Amino acid sequence: MKTKILLYILLSAAVSTLGVGAWMYNKPHRTVGNGEADIKVSAAELMKAFSRDESAANSLYAGKVLEVEGVLGEIISDEPAMILMLGEDSVASGISCYLRQNATDRSSALTVGRKVTVKGICNGMLMDVVLDKCVVVSAAE
Repeated sequence: MKTKILLYILLSAAVSTLGVGAWMYNKPHRTVGNGEADIKVSAAELMKAFSRDESAANSLYAGKVLEVEGVLGEIISDEPAMILMLGEDSVASGISCYLRQNATDRSSALTVGRKVTVKGICNGMLMDVVLDKCVVVSAAE
């Protein structure tokens, strides 16, 4: 009798685990372009938050969709994608914005030294603050 109950418990746990795993595997990816940003922040404020207290900044920004406005410092072409570096030359680190492959078409309007607004998912700080799956919201003419 006890082995039957134990067998049912193990079987139901295995079925539940498989069901949750299948749901997590098939859930849609988070899109950045269509939705609203969780937080709107300037590049200077974001860099200041991470340089002051990285763990507090991670708890506030990591995993969230950020809309960041700042000066475009560099455009790095990393075929087929593109990386935009936001920040000033006087600061050692900046914000690396990894554009999605289908978002690079607006990059022709970008000019180094001009203001740009980028929306992406914050992944914390390595050498720079990293934003993934970015799209260009607006660029100064």
